[in-house]
Order: sequence, then C-alpha cells, then structure tokens
Amino acid sequence: MVLKQEDLQESCDSMEKFAISNDQEFLEILYNYALNPNIKDRERKIVQLGRKELENKVYSLSVANRMVASFQREAISSRLSKDTSVLYNSLKDYISKNIPLGTPRVAGINAGYDL
Repeated sequence: MVLKQEDLQESCDSMEKFAISNDQEFLEILYNYALNPNIKDRERKIVQLGRKELENKVYSLSVANRMVASFQREAISSRLSKDTSVLYNSLKDYISKNIPLGTPRVAGINAGYDL
C-alpha cells in the first residue's frame, strides 16, 4: 500500500484515525508517514527509527510503545502536528488492543528514541 507522490498529498489532507492490523501494514503506514510533507523533521525521525526497527524484525508492540513515548516527549517540548497526532492515537489503540493481558504499560523515562 505504498502511495504514489500525487496521491500522498491527498491522503495526508484527509488523515483520520486508523487501525493497524499486522506488522506489514504497520511498516507500510510508517513508510507513508515518513514521506508526509505535513510532519515536522523530529516527528519524521521518530517514524524513520520505528520503521528501521520493524524492518529489523523488532517486536511491533515494542516499536509502537517506543514511538508513543517519543511522541509524548516531543509533545511536551513542542506541539505535535495534526497528522502525527492521528498516528499517535492510532498507535495507542494498536497497543491497547494487542498488548498481552497482564503486561505492565509503564513507559520509563528512557523508553523512547534518543533524537
């Protein structure tokens, strides 16, 4: 589901919360977000780091959790872009729906990516 350049702007303009169903779809979503012209450079770096981890077969819930923690730290220092907020909310839903029962959901101070 890789978008063509002409479709990219249209899809970015209509970003809505979405469901992530599997690792391959998660990877494709991150690939498309990395190309999104409406996100900030630091947000793009978080997306690219997450994409690299997925390509290296890191557990997808771990990647999603690190991305959420990184976006939270980024939101404290500067407001997240609208499109990144959509991705952030979708990642939180993905974690909530797929995390094994009984797993603690504590994101420590070092849980995110170092930018």
